[in-house]
Amino acid sequence: MVRFWKRWKDYIEISEVGPIVRRFFVMNAFDGSLTTLGIIMGALLSNGGSTLFDSSLISIVVFTGLTTALSMGVSGIWGSYLTEAAEHTKEVHDLEIAMGKKQGALNDTIYAKARRFASIIAAIVDGASPAGAALICMVPFFLFLGAGQLLWVRNGFVFPASLVMTFIMLFVLGIFLGKISKKNWIFSGIKMLIAGFIVMILSLLLPVI
Repeated sequence: MVRFWKRWKDYIEISEVGPIVRRFFVMNAFDGSLTTLGIIMGALLSNGGSTLFDSSLISIVVFTGLTTALSMGVSGIWGSYLTEAAEHTKEVHDLEIAMGKKQGALNDTIYAKARRFASIIAAIVDGASPAGAALICMVPFFLFLGAGQLLWVRNGFVFPASLVMTFIMLFVLGIFLGKISKKNWIFSGIKMLIAGFIVMILSLLLPVI
């Protein structure tokens, strides 16, 4: 296991996949959170603005959220892997040309293996981050549908709790960006929250438009 970890660490350093993974994580977790917020707001509007959702509506929201998370996960993994693999293959091929070697000559080198490794890691993060963020934002819906009475989760609690989870997720992503850029993490978190409030406001304006 130690040998595998050392090899993976070498691959990460050689491919410089760290910044790519960070970008994919924040960008796609942000997308997953806002997508889920859109689903939640859509449920509110379809319920006439009432936060007291009946069980059938909660079921629709849960399964819509699950299928959306699944779609984002598969789309992220599939699309990212194909794109990153193509880019990394081109980089290796260009290096072969620059070195005057025939195509495929560098396929078994540590550089080529590191690039392939980077494609896989980037794809996993690209797919898992939006799906994971979406599922976290919908935890109150899952709790109510799965064990609401046992956990004393009340109907009117589900919508505001999901909003809170979503905004916490957005704020945490902002903090993460602030830490990376070494800027004010509170201000960075607030900038992420603003995007969530914009989605809420635009959603509430839809019936008026």
